[in-house]
Amino acid sequence: MGFVFNLQPFSIHDGPGVRTAVFLKGCPLSCRWCHNPESQAPGRELLYHAARCAGCGECAGACPRARDGRLARGTKDCLLCGRCAEACYAGALEMCGYEIGPEALFERLMADEAIYAKSGGGVTFSGGEPLMQWRFVAETAALLKSRGIHLALETCLHASREAMEAVIPLMDLVYADVKCVSSDLHRAGTGASNERILQNLPLLFSLASRVILRTPVIPGFNDDEEELIRVAELEAGLGAREAELMTFHNACAGKYLSLGRAFEYGHAQPPAKEKMERFADLFRARGLRATVRG
Repeated sequence: MGFVFNLQPFSIHDGPGVRTAVFLKGCPLSCRWCHNPESQAPGRELLYHAARCAGCGECAGACPRARDGRLARGTKDCLLCGRCAEACYAGALEMCGYEIGPEALFERLMADEAIYAKSGGGVTFSGGEPLMQWRFVAETAALLKSRGIHLALETCLHASREAMEAVIPLMDLVYADVKCVSSDLHRAGTGASNERILQNLPLLFSLASRVILRTPVIPGFNDDEEELIRVAELEAGLGAREAELMTFHNACAGKYLSLGRAFEYGHAQPPAKEKMERFADLFRARGLRATVRG
């Protein structure tokens, strides 16, 4: 069984053609700018969309751990049973994350088989970090591969060798993040060292048929030429051919609110297009086909 929090059909930003993106829950990193903060925790979470709340109290009436008419959400008493969300007709409460088996997921994904074929698309495994659930991903991918579906993976590469050897060869395309080279900077921004990631990069190129390395350009983190030159030189030294620079945005701020978490990048502004192109030129000067995204 796998743990998924979203299936996004008709995706056009996660690989060639029209695709379905499978977002798996759980990530070994906790990036301070994460655009999918609901993906970080491996278990179920209860989201609260305050703007939708009608104040009817039906949620507290359905909650088995309510006290004095107050919902148990956000307290140690909450069972994450989802009864409050089921009772919320306004959609203010939402359970995030559900279990699904490889066969069941395969059947759901194959409902759009004709779209994949017509557009040259397929399925992309994203997250979170899909390699945290590598057995589930490998089993689902094998089923899809047997039907000739194009497969892509989006990964931070903070994963075991066993996970990579099981999943990467099944993929037609791998997007892998290289956020920075400095270990101290990586730990400050993501909560973890990048030692394993740097060790996994050569392994990735030995296993994958096509790799695109992605670098999110984050204000106050890595948006300076010195660090990005180090990233570009690392990638060029690996023999990488394709790179994408991902423009930061803060459109995810509402997700943090629904999780009851502060988003420290909420007031940060996306880098200007001209600045992003200047950064991309640093990669192009080192022989990479660099594209600005976002």
